[in-house]
Amino acid sequence: MILDGVRDNTISYIFDKIIVKEIWDALDQLYLSSSEWRNMSLQEKLRSIKMQKHEDIYPFLTRIKEV
Repeated sequence: MILDGVRDNTISYIFDKIIVKEIWDALDQLYLSSSEWRNMSLQEKLRSIKMQKHEDIYPFLTRIKEV
């Protein structure tokens, strides 16, 4: 069932696992590390957004939402 829900490019991370717990741990480690990286990247992008001189609040908020 797990393999049916996994993308093709992810199978290489779990093909040698036999026990379901090993599969789950491998997937958890794979996606946890990428979500941590994504979180740090988004935080950095949000920190770098500055409101421009004479910029209206609505375009500024739109840029934040786009991130």
